[in-house]
Amino acid sequence: MTGGALTLMVLVMRTADLPMPFGPLTAAGAPREGAGKAVFELEVPLQAIKWRNVVVHSSRRRPGSISARYHFVIERGPEGKVRATTTEFWRRQVEAHHVYVPSRDWNADSIGICVKGDFSTSPPSPEQMNALIELVHTLQETCNISADHVYLCNDIDRRCDSPGAAFPARAFTDRLWRPQR
Repeated sequence: MTGGALTLMVLVMRTADLPMPFGPLTAAGAPREGAGKAVFELEVPLQAIKWRNVVVHSSRRRPGSISARYHFVIERGPEGKVRATTTEFWRRQVEAHHVYVPSRDWNADSIGICVKGDFSTSPPSPEQMNALIELVHTLQETCNISADHVYLCNDIDRRCDSPGAAFPARAFTDRLWRPQR
């Protein structure tokens, strides 16, 4: 035992000055401000390993309740500030019904986010984009979702025109979180 302890002490002393190959570690449930804090508004434990994708939609031409389809909604709250709100699907960590592709069940492992508005002719406001980016960054970090698994609905379903022609897809993609290597 003493030999093992000495070996560990030597190893720690030799590696103490080496640079760490990763950034600072944060707890998955770390307190957040803004749109990212919605990720931690849960009724059950977070099932991060279940979620492999994020799919972004708009509410354009969506009859019925938005919260009946998505995990999160980016909307203007009663106080006038843009925010991310959770739905029962996210709070209970169950699949939502936000996308349909006959060849794959995207709902089983994808988080659906709806940005409230019609972006067919005008883009989302800067406030909406910032809230969306903050929410997606938190989801990427918390659920270990890489940038190449964050989609717009029309990326995976060519019949879908959501989030709309005026949605700044390139600017959105450029702002996704990519871990440093």
